[in-house]
Amino acid sequence: MFSVLIQNQKTIEIFQEFHPIFTEAMNQGKIGVCRWMEPGTTVDTALPELKELIEEKEEWRASIVRILDEDAMSMYETVPLNPYDFKYYHEEKRKYGESPIPLVRLTNMLGELPAPEIRYETVTIMEENKSPKIIYEPRKNEEEEIIYQELLDQYDYDGKRPSEIILVSLRVPKRSKKESIEKVWTDFKEVDSSSFWKKNCYANSCRFIVYDLKQEGSVQYEADMFKFWLSVLILGLNRIDSDELQAYRLYRMNVQLDKEILQEDIQNCINRLYGAKYFMKQTLQAEDSEWIKEHRKLPEYKMEIPVILDLPRRNDMNVDDSLFPLVAGNVEDDLRRWGESKKNAEYKLRETAGQAEIALDEAAERMRGMGSVEGSEVKQINKYQKKMMDADLENLYFMVISTQKELPDSQNTINKNVKEKAEEVRTSLLSRITAEQIMGIAMIILLAVTLSVIPGFLVYTDHYSGSVKSMITFMLLLIDIMLVPIFFMVFLQKRELVFKVRDYNHELHASMMKIVENSEVYSTFLSSIVSHSRGMSYLQILKNKKFTMSSTRIAVDTHLKAIDHMMYSLEKWNKAFYLNVNFNQSFYDDDIFDISILPIKNKLYTFEYGKQYQIPLNNSGRNVDVNFEFVTKLELIREELYD
Repeated sequence: MFSVLIQNQKTIEIFQEFHPIFTEAMNQGKIGVCRWMEPGTTVDTALPELKELIEEKEEWRASIVRILDEDAMSMYETVPLNPYDFKYYHEEKRKYGESPIPLVRLTNMLGELPAPEIRYETVTIMEENKSPKIIYEPRKNEEEEIIYQELLDQYDYDGKRPSEIILVSLRVPKRSKKESIEKVWTDFKEVDSSSFWKKNCYANSCRFIVYDLKQEGSVQYEADMFKFWLSVLILGLNRIDSDELQAYRLYRMNVQLDKEILQEDIQNCINRLYGAKYFMKQTLQAEDSEWIKEHRKLPEYKMEIPVILDLPRRNDMNVDDSLFPLVAGNVEDDLRRWGESKKNAEYKLRETAGQAEIALDEAAERMRGMGSVEGSEVKQINKYQKKMMDADLENLYFMVISTQKELPDSQNTINKNVKEKAEEVRTSLLSRITAEQIMGIAMIILLAVTLSVIPGFLVYTDHYSGSVKSMITFMLLLIDIMLVPIFFMVFLQKRELVFKVRDYNHELHASMMKIVENSEVYSTFLSSIVSHSRGMSYLQILKNKKFTMSSTRIAVDTHLKAIDHMMYSLEKWNKAFYLNVNFNQSFYDDDIFDISILPIKNKLYTFEYGKQYQIPLNNSGRNVDVNFEFVTKLELIREELYD
């Protein structure tokens, strides 16, 4: 028969710690769990998950399990020895109506609602020639009958009712030693048994069971809780005969365990868990290796901010030295040509500098809208990429700091060197010998040589005719010798002028290159800022963005967490029963493990699976079924409670 464990939220949280005990029974559809909302006043509001659980079941029974009461229940105190006997009903006689106690109300909704008590009135009948006769006639309270019908309508439920209701609670015995001695010497009879079930208005289909919790510290608490949930499992798997579990009586339950078998089962479970853990880590490593191969590169968060310059042609910034002839004709003309060429060349330089400033402003404007990345651009990265990215961002940061120190304070286009070289060209032009000066010098030389030769010419002409030719030749040679230094000086001046002009051109191009270099420095600076900002934005979005993991990784991560939790539980139970289980990874099973099955349904997370054992119920000769070999006996002992 299908059993539904009905529990409030606090009890369900404790139940989750002991879920491995119920794994097989729940997988086989023998047991289900339903959340109990204590304030609920209908089946649907108190047990919203019930209909889905029992819809396809032919028959079912309810096990209401209580460990920790929530606010709605905890406000009602019970008598010390009976967690089902509420002091609320021990006070003055209560008016018939809906029970304010959630547990009682739940049994009324699931089972049956006790009808109003029928009262009897005495009626004396007088008959002729006979003694008066007294009879008792039943009298119904109309007001209570109306309330009863209203509650029946309220508790009406479109679903199957449980065949029986088993109430299971933890109990902390509080009977004093004096009370125990007095009970031994008091002669109670069956008729004196406590009628708490009637007084508290429970449904007739209820069975009442407690498990005594020993107050001997946290280790014993774990042992008691383990045995408590084992008892709940056995009650859920078996129908207990009415002569072993009577209505209207309170029973104390317990299970006996074989510690040697329990130790062996826990050890086997540990070995399987280690094997599964090793298998899953290997699976993750294989997947990581493939993933890393596909994700070696850094994300594309870097951004270049170019400073675009329209540079003039080199010839447009040159002063052509061929403008100046070998021999200066007119100094004013040379200076005019020089001034015009210099003006054009320096204008091109200033124009380029102005364009550079505009280009820098445009680059800075573009940069403002590029400092972050869109969420759609952010892709998942592995830990190695993260390390590489952190190092790259650190380098970018230091590049911003270092480049900032190299930024020029201002664009001084025509620098001191250019001006100095221009002045040198002008000086060279002014110092050149002009053609007119050369002609004058030549005439003076010619005149001087002629005057110096005439006396000899007059003396020797009449006597030595051959000497005249020699003197003329000598005169011409002397003139040539005297003119050569002049022409050599002219050549040197021209050569010096050419060098000066070229030096000037070189300084112009150096200034131009400085503008280009400064623009590149600005570009590097802006690019570093944007790239660093985008990288930090990438990492920030990465922190908050959720990525869809592969189904394998999701399954493995889920199981690894479940294995760690199961290990923790096994270690607690090992201590609780003073066992000697080896938790070191010295050996593990290498069975094939199906990671597609969730931990809550996976047979890895239980002691045994697919086996069934029979254990004795009390000493009655009857047996009950159980899934684990280490459980050796179930005890249901009636409590002697008397009013």
